[in-house]
Amino acid sequence: MSNKSNGNIVKRGVDGTLMIGHKEQSPPGEPRLVRTLRGHKAEVTALSFSYDGKKLVSGSADNLVILWNLKPQMSSIKLSGHKGAVNDVSFNNTGKVIASASADRCIRLWTPSAKGESNVVRGHTNCVQSVKFSNDGNYLISSSD
Repeated sequence: MSNKSNGNIVKRGVDGTLMIGHKEQSPPGEPRLVRTLRGHKAEVTALSFSYDGKKLVSGSADNLVILWNLKPQMSSIKLSGHKGAVNDVSFNNTGKVIASASADRCIRLWTPSAKGESNVVRGHTNCVQSVKFSNDGNYLISSSD
């Protein structure tokens, strides 16, 4: 799985690592590895860049959502609360809300902060596979098995 924003390319590892490359700073067809991010304990299953490209959110089979600040000091915030693997993550258009979809049949809406607070959206009767905000950030769509 890979995701692209502002020339950055992120690829996930099955060991829980994320590898960030940059396409403009490398030979054609070969993104140059910029850094490796470690924090998940299991396979990374979901990635999403914020609209400004300054943050990355990842979800994993370890039930965690991690918010990565890509500039300037590369800090991260672990968001816990899901009881099952995180299948999808999405930023809203302002980057102030993150949605996560999980095998625990819940969607969580996170306010990115060190407190890791979230609101739980229930209603699915099976594993939630995907979650996306509308372009204006006013609507959230999700799908399940």
